[in-house]
Amino acid sequence: MHEAVDQRLVDIQDEVRDAFGWALDEDRVAAETLVQRTSEFAAAVPSWSEAGRRASSDALRAKLSSAERVIVLGAAATEEEALRAAQQEGVIVAADGSVGALKMRNRLACVVSDFDGGVHLHSAAEEGVPIVAHGHGDNVQRSTLALSEWSQFDTPPSLILTHQTPTPCHGAHNFGGFTDGDRAVCF
Repeated sequence: MHEAVDQRLVDIQDEVRDAFGWALDEDRVAAETLVQRTSEFAAAVPSWSEAGRRASSDALRAKLSSAERVIVLGAAATEEEALRAAQQEGVIVAADGSVGALKMRNRLACVVSDFDGGVHLHSAAEEGVPIVAHGHGDNVQRSTLALSEWSQFDTPPSLILTHQTPTPCHGAHNFGGFTDGDRAVCF
């Protein structure tokens, strides 16, 4: 989790967006909306305030930096692959729904997600697993619903917000990558 991001990891986002014909403005609005909605819940969930998210980011950075190894569990990981990953030394970063393949979550550092991990993401959030949450053009409703539900948990997950726009978005980071797996590796 480095602050200095290789610009090529960010540039690829424009290339992918252009290839699919997706609008940059939709990603920008989604990122800004995610930051705003998260801040709206900060009174009920103090760790979701800007200072709380910064503290969560620092804590996760320390955990990943001190780990012997960081294993990224890709979004399409099978239970067998997750079991092999869990048997290795180090901590695990799961890409979205792959957290469902991971039956033992004691070494799970976080889940990198754009809110489409379904019941598996919801379960991890309910367990208080930190979520590196991403806003993009087609997930505004999913992210809003998830935040509303997660804010009601006894122990809401800590959040680190990310985006995929070439310009800064106050309150969110752009580590590079386009898919959940890409972002997990870049993160």
